[in-house]
Amino acid sequence: MKSKISQILEKIDSLKRDLYGEYERLARQYDFFVKNKKVVFADKVKIFHKSKKVNLFKYIFTADVKNILTAPFIYVMIVP
Repeated sequence: MKSKISQILEKIDSLKRDLYGEYERLARQYDFFVKNKKVVFADKVKIFHKSKKVNLFKYIFTADVKNILTAPFIYVMIVP
């Protein structure tokens, strides 16, 4: 009969394998990898994100009035 500790260690190893498998699946799906504790995306993802970036002044002129009016109340809570 296995001790409780060895059962827990086996479960930890099993969960580690599941975790690494899930990491690999997500890395392929979202095209990224981790380097020096930082997530690095592929160039095509960076280009896509840059194409979706909106200039602040363009956002202000195209945003809804309620978004513009509530922004000061939201950002004032960041710095107490």
